Amino acid sequence: MPPERAENAFAEFMAYKTRVPVRGAILLNNTMDKCVLVKGWKSGASWSFPRGKINKDERDEDCAAREVLEETGYDVEGRVHSDHFVEVTMREQNMRLYIIPGISEETKFEPRTRKEISVCKAVSLCSNACLNF
Repeated sequence: MPPERAENAFAEFMAYKTRVPVRGAILLNNTMDKCVLVKGWKSGASWSFPRGKINKDERDEDCAAREVLEETGYDVEGRVHSDHFVEVTMREQNMRLYIIPGISEETKFEPRTRKEISVCKAVSLCSNACLNF
């Protein structure tokens, strides 16, 4: 394959990849003052909600449950409800995060994928400082 054709194919793939819809979840504790975040493996990775790209013909709810299980080790199957989500589109990519309350603070999170998630933990949504506004 000529180099320019390979470059075009790669550019087309990267453009496609950034448009694939993303599904995941916002996992909240019982009092809804903490949520679960994951941090990517690569240096400089940022924190985010567990999420990932949807597979062809995969249901939104199934993708969210799969990604949460892969990235946190926590099984939310049967708890992902089609009417409890937040949705946003950024740079042509649609992201839908299902809201799942009632996650025990005793839960031990353990990513099931290698070299994708380095840390998974519950974090406070609000420090004492924000209560004094």
